[in-house]
Amino acid sequence: MGQGRTMSKFQFIDADVEQVQLDVSDCSSIQSAVTQIEETAGKIDILVNNAGQGCVGPLAEVDFDKARQTFDINVLGLLAVTQAVTPGMMSRRNGLVYCATKACVTSMSDVLRMELEGFGVRVMCVYPGAIKSSIGEANAKAFIARPDSRYANVGQHILARATWSQCPQSTPTSTLAEEIVRNALKKSPPANLSAGYRSSSAWWSYYLPYWIRDRLWATQFGIAEVAALRAVLANWKVEDAREALHMLDFLRPGCFRYCRFVFALADTARIPRYVSRYFLSGDYAKGDLLCRHAAVA
Repeated sequence: MGQGRTMSKFQFIDADVEQVQLDVSDCSSIQSAVTQIEETAGKIDILVNNAGQGCVGPLAEVDFDKARQTFDINVLGLLAVTQAVTPGMMSRRNGLVYCATKACVTSMSDVLRMELEGFGVRVMCVYPGAIKSSIGEANAKAFIARPDSRYANVGQHILARATWSQCPQSTPTSTLAEEIVRNALKKSPPANLSAGYRSSSAWWSYYLPYWIRDRLWATQFGIAEVAALRAVLANWKVEDAREALHMLDFLRPGCFRYCRFVFALADTARIPRYVSRYFLSGDYAKGDLLCRHAAVA
């Protein structure tokens, strides 16, 4: 039993594959579809939880109703379908539940794997990378920035994130499907499957210390530029920035924020970055001297 975002996506499926329509946000629709399939085919061996939608934008500003709808479909919808299908699997003591991963779904899958193992039902959580589909275009069209958004300076990064999965190297959907089927049909399917372009980077980043992971993705998706220091300093006068450079001894040398602060100040003060390196090394006397020399020059 597989799911899709819209019925139009199923027009390319072979004619000998029977299609049943259901709405993952409607429990009666789900139960009706499951009953129809079980009466027709006799059982459901594999459940593919793949239906979902995107919700692009800063969490602090994203439309709440849109966020609720996305959660209902991507998380609660998955749970509703799983609850409707697994009783039959548990009775037969055989079956496989496949989940296309989202953060909350990953945790749910871990719990399901432990709770269903005793009934012979396996759970495989798939971490797909960049896969060719229309979701990027749909995300970009659905994104509407608030007129007063505090994230206006990174609007282009938000749109880039919306379509990040769609690039020339993106993995064809057929290739991903073959990989999933190959692993799903194994006697002992893997608990987690990472597949598709860019999937490995997302997988190993999960195990990195949070501060490295935060910095990695913040740089990748432009989050590091939110309320960027350069924007704050944009209205500073050259003299103000130079004066601030003389007062840096209260900051701790070597700290990343300190380094970024010093370089931004140096640029605003129109001072060569080689001068700011003395401040970074803690040699304030030398830095102050060169800074004042640059000011005179």
